[in-house]
This record gives sequence, C-alpha cells and structure tokens, in this order.
Amino acid sequence: GQIVKAVIKSTLGGNLRLRVPNELKTGTAGMHRAEGDNSNSFFQTELIPAAVISEGATITLPDLKQTFVYDLPTEPGREYIFISK
Repeated sequence: GQIVKAVIKSTLGGNLRLRVPNELKTGTAGMHRAEGDNSNSFFQTELIPAAVISEGATITLPDLKQTFVYDLPTEPGREYIFISK
C-alpha cells in the first residue's frame, strides 16, 4: 500500500502533480508539496454545481486515508525517479 520507487517519463513536459499514499523524498530539483490548482493546462477540472442534499438525508462520509500531493516541473523526454522517505 505504499510507493517504494516510481519512475515517470515526461513526454510533453509541464507540471506533474503526483498523489501518493506515503511521503516521498523531495530531493528532485523543483519538487515541492502541491498547493492550489494544478498549473498544467492538460489537467483541467470541470466546475460543477453543489450537490442538492435532502434535509432528511443521513450522510456517512467515507474513511479516506491520508495522501501526499507533490508538484514537479518536468521537461519533455526526461525521466524522474521518486523514492519513499
């Protein structure tokens, strides 16, 4: 359930947003904890209206495990190696 090592090759370049179940070493130049919207133009999320929930509904939220999100600017054709902390 954890990443030990990951190798990712960028074909287009741009911002890589990586979500993993455990912390990674941030030794790769430019890699940092992600904040805000993803600047990569290929990653777009649609704006959707808020859900309509009945006042009588009982909502049970799922128990989601913590994840870690990183951003890394990439160059086309280059490989990036990530190793767990």
